[in-house]
Amino acid sequence: MSLANAYLNPSYQNAVPTQRIGGVRYPRSFATSQSYQQSQNFDISNWMDRNKIMNQLSVSPVAMDPKLNDPFMSGRFASSRTVDEPKSPVINQRLPLASEGLGFNEMPVSRPSKLQLSGSCDVGGAYNPMVPTVPPPPPHSEDSSRWVMYPPVPAYGSEHLKTGRFHLMRNTSPDKFPQQLGPYTSVSPMENTPLPSRSLGLPTQCFRAWCPRLCSHVVLRRVILEPSKTISKDACFLANELGGAKDSSVLRLLDVVPVQDFRDNSVLFTYEFLPCARTLGAIFMMEQTKSSERVIYTDMLQERTAWLLLVQLTQSIRFAHKTLHRSVDVLDPSKILIQDGTRLFVNCFGLKDVVNHPSLNSQTTESKVKDFIALGKLMLGAIVGTGLAFEKPTEYLPLLDRAVSQELRNLIRDLLSGSVNTVDALVLATADHVYDNLDAADTLARRLELHALNEVSNGRLFRLVCKLNSVIERQDTRASKHHEPEWSETDDRYMLKLFRDYVFHQVDHNGAPYLDLAHIVSALNKVEAGSGENVCLVSRKGEKAIIVTYAEIRDWLDKSFSHLVEDCRRSVFEQQMAQDLQREHQQQKRLRDDATSEVSLKLGSVHEAFTHLAVTVLMSS
Repeated sequence: MSLANAYLNPSYQNAVPTQRIGGVRYPRSFATSQSYQQSQNFDISNWMDRNKIMNQLSVSPVAMDPKLNDPFMSGRFASSRTVDEPKSPVINQRLPLASEGLGFNEMPVSRPSKLQLSGSCDVGGAYNPMVPTVPPPPPHSEDSSRWVMYPPVPAYGSEHLKTGRFHLMRNTSPDKFPQQLGPYTSVSPMENTPLPSRSLGLPTQCFRAWCPRLCSHVVLRRVILEPSKTISKDACFLANELGGAKDSSVLRLLDVVPVQDFRDNSVLFTYEFLPCARTLGAIFMMEQTKSSERVIYTDMLQERTAWLLLVQLTQSIRFAHKTLHRSVDVLDPSKILIQDGTRLFVNCFGLKDVVNHPSLNSQTTESKVKDFIALGKLMLGAIVGTGLAFEKPTEYLPLLDRAVSQELRNLIRDLLSGSVNTVDALVLATADHVYDNLDAADTLARRLELHALNEVSNGRLFRLVCKLNSVIERQDTRASKHHEPEWSETDDRYMLKLFRDYVFHQVDHNGAPYLDLAHIVSALNKVEAGSGENVCLVSRKGEKAIIVTYAEIRDWLDKSFSHLVEDCRRSVFEQQMAQDLQREHQQQKRLRDDATSEVSLKLGSVHEAFTHLAVTVLMSS
């Protein structure tokens, strides 16, 4: 903050420096019209000399604003050193970039058999697994420069939103795998070699690729078929039918593409890409060799989280049985993906139906009953925390007597015994707990909506910054249309340049950059809103100052940017006119050439006729 702005804003005169630096930073007002006191008889004009401003002050600068003694003063030219004194080479509070890991972070699971770290209580005190217990970080840390290197992210919500696009940038060397498979580009393997799948019964391999048709990343699951096996036309129609149905708990089958790049009978099944997701077995069943005697009851999955998973799996079964009238047939720990703690998705749905069509009939009652038995095995393995419970459910089923309530215990037993054989009975058994899932999802949606609102505001600020940087220091404006030698250094553009320095180029008293995000966001928001508050802009040499309003700055920016837009449109119009004129000239030239060639042909034919006539006359004579 410059000295003039410090004086125009008396709210900082009595503030404690440590409170301004260490406390929570709120958007502050600069040079408000209410705080500007006309009774002090200052010389208020458009252009004001800096020395005159300081001479008219009745108090010293330090007494006027204690922040001038603060090492993190945000003044651009209010430096305590003289003009000839060199800047200090030491920059305080410089953070090492290598002190913290950046980029992709795997989802931490310190206790594989339950998700206590990914759940918390709502306002009413109810446990919400979708909201973590870690409190969100403050909007501004004590060091005002941390937001540059470590941008804040919400502590709850989507893990893939925190990692940015790093999970989309990890590619493999092109000499090891093909970079294009069928219509998909930027192919990167997620598995190095094909592995046999227990649930699918065939070797498979996953790739991540870019789909130009969908303009998004997709997962390509390569399935190696037998040499004599082919995908029939009816199977392709079935895949198209399955891809047309949508459900929030099932990853949709997008396409089926046979490829010859691997020199075998491989078929690519395209599914939606789910970043930062892990399988249910990798999260809840990591201890594959834990026997029933070694299971600790305190390490079992919490019952509320178990009901949350069961409700989502019930939704996927209901979608398959009642909407598509076929079984899921892939309820396996390796085919259930979990994102952000408790958001569950069924993967590879429809793959076995397409590969084994028409020999596999998944519309029978027996195949649907197998889904309920597999659901009971999944819930037993997730609660106990070992994959052996999925393979040997009868051995681990007695452990539920002391771990969960009688309602959940009886439901899992009915699923394993086959007593629950319709989806309506399963929906009725879980109906009381659907509201917990709905409440957790609604709470998360409201919080994400608040962050979406912040991103809308960020979009407005980004548009404002783009317009500002398109105007200032522009050297490519057509000089023939302007008499000024430097268009960006005159009139309104120069004022915008000073405003850019005021917002982004502030320094402390040592001349080091001072990064104050609250000041930047506040100033840009006031310009975007056209605030009537005053702000003092100082020239780079510190000799001149001018007091303007944010509304005037917005008008200058709109006027200058509109001038650029007009020039751009005029240039595009002139280019189009020149192209049309050139095209017209070429067409006229082509017509003239055609006419000339036609006349030449006619003259040639006439000449040939006269020659023939002359020869005939001579021969007759």
